[in-house]
Parts: sequence; structure tokens; C-alpha cells
Amino acid sequence: HTEARWAVEWGEEFAAIAQVNHAYGDGRWGSAVRGIWVDQQENIARFGDYLTRQLPYTEQVGRAWIGPLRVEGWAWQAQDEGARWQVELVEPLWGLGPFVGDHSLTMGLLRGRWRSELRAGLGIAQALGPLELRLRGDLRGLDYDFVEQAVDSAALVETGLVLWAKHGAWHHEVRLGAKALFTQRIMDALSPLSALDLAPDLSGIGPRIQSQWWGPGAAELDGWLRLDEKGPTGWSLSGRYSQGKMGVQAQSHLQEDQGLHGASMHQSNALSELWFGVYGQGSRVSNLEPVLNAGARVGIPVRDAVLWPSASALLVEDQVSALNAGLHLESNCNCFLLGLDAGWSEDRDELTVGVAFDLLPKRKEVLH
Repeated sequence: HTEARWAVEWGEEFAAIAQVNHAYGDGRWGSAVRGIWVDQQENIARFGDYLTRQLPYTEQVGRAWIGPLRVEGWAWQAQDEGARWQVELVEPLWGLGPFVGDHSLTMGLLRGRWRSELRAGLGIAQALGPLELRLRGDLRGLDYDFVEQAVDSAALVETGLVLWAKHGAWHHEVRLGAKALFTQRIMDALSPLSALDLAPDLSGIGPRIQSQWWGPGAAELDGWLRLDEKGPTGWSLSGRYSQGKMGVQAQSHLQEDQGLHGASMHQSNALSELWFGVYGQGSRVSNLEPVLNAGARVGIPVRDAVLWPSASALLVEDQVSALNAGLHLESNCNCFLLGLDAGWSEDRDELTVGVAFDLLPKRKEVLH
């Protein structure tokens, strides 16, 4: 799948914007490219999408791989620009008796300096009746120009009691136990060039619950409460439910007085689609900055085509930030798509109108 969009404007000032999304893979080799590029960072304000115009930076990411060999490139544009190019050898999974491990070696350039990174992990999982135990250790070594080095370590211990039950057409599995994660920089002689080089700070210990349901639909719940000698320090809670073409998911995370909480719903069928999401970020519920995104589209059969009227809205802190409406005509033979879109956003005074014509829309999914 490949999609590309670009725009060039020449008025009082020159502006160029490009966006590309590409992905291909067959299990043996593949490639992927994703990113937005602008000739000057301030020209991101000319992008058509409201949320994209709010980005504090733009980035371009590319990867190609064949077997265990990966070649990657990553560049970003902001007040602080930079790029990373690297070659990586990865062994994602290997076994030795009851142990399972993985390792990788990465070498390349980051902001003009030679950066090397070695990762290795080893774990074991054992079941004693309904009791499960999982142990894992990880090491990461960093080097810049063979002059500056750092070594990070992580240890994970998980234990749980597994219970099963059947409730009518539903099967239920629940794990009740505890999780402990310890991270530490055991050697530090390095000046970080990016967030990739920062020392890990994810330590915590506390109770954990995992619950899964199978039946007419599927549901999952995963929660972990982190504790120290003074009491709770944070939590991580996520859940989702799906049945047919409808799905709901929710999450709540808190660490070091910074939290992210939200829920979303998506439902679709042959001639309709509805989505709704609300999120908030902040340390307390009373201090959350709410963001709400909702939209819908309906298909109306018209002879040998389907007419798709649509509408969506974005609200930030109880104020409307963007409104969009569209009308698309899609042929039943999947030969063409013709559309008209109109939108308003708070950062622009005028109404934006766009026309779309696609001779080769993406292929529809066929359900067997």
C-alpha cells in the first residue's frame, strides 16, 4: 500500500509540503516509509489537516529489511533538527532449552556521530499447575565514536494464579498476581544526544490483573498498580471489547504525576461508520485537558454507486476546534471515487474546500 500527497505554493513566499505512507512485506523482505516533509517548519501551518498543523515537529521514517538485516533512516524537523541512519542485525527469537532470548546490534550515524547499540534479552516461563512464573533480564550497551559509553539493565519478574471458567457462551481466563520491574543505568559515561539515550526509569512493583473473555465477542483487561515504600506511585490500566463490527477501548495511565486517560468507540458495517473518542491529559481528573473527536458517515446506494455523506468534529477544552463535512461518490466496481470536502478550524479564518478524484481507490476487504 502506497499513498502520497504533496503541495507547492508560490505567492509572497515559496512553500512546499509532502506526505507519504508506504508499507510492503511478504515475510521474507519488506519496506515502509512514513513522514511529512516541509521546506520550512513554519509552513506546517499550510497543511490541510488541523491536527497535523498542531504538530511541534515533523519527521520522516523509512525502513527496509530482508531476513535479519534492517536498514533504517529517521529525520526530524523542528527548532532542533537532526537525522539518524543505521544498519541493524536482529535475531528476534531463539530458544535454548527452557530459555527464550533475543539480541540485536545497531550501528549508524546520529547527528553526525557514530552510534552503536547492542541489546540482549533472556527469559524463562514456567507453569506449576495453575501457578505461572516468568523471569526476564535485558541489557543495553551504548557507544558514541568509541569514546562515550553507557550500559542499562532491566529485570522483570511476573507471577500469577491462572483461573478458568465458562459462563454460558463465554469462556473466561483471569490471571491474578504481581509484577516487578527494575531498571537501572549501571554505567554512565555518555552525554545523551536524543531521548533514545536517556536512562530508563520504569521501575515499579505491585499487583497485576489480566482478564480475557472469548465468546460472541472478545474482551481484555490488563491492570498494574505500582507501589513503593510510601504507597502507590502510578498505574497502568487498559481494556477493550469487540463484537462483530463494533469495538470499544479505554486506557488510564499515571506515572510521576503525569497521566493519560481516555476511551474510544468505533462501529462500521457495509453502509455506515461511526467513531467517537474522548481523551484527557493531566495529573488529576479535575485538571485534565479534554479532547473529543467524533464523526460519522452513511452510505446511500445510488444506481451503480454509493453516495457517502460524512461529518466530523474536534473539541478541545470544551471549544470547537475543527468541523469537517464531505460528500463522496464511490463506484460499486471500485473503479473511481469522486468527493467534495469542506472544513473549518480555529486556526484559520476561511472555509477550506477540497475536491478528490481517485481512479484507483484502495481495495476493499473481502470477508470470508
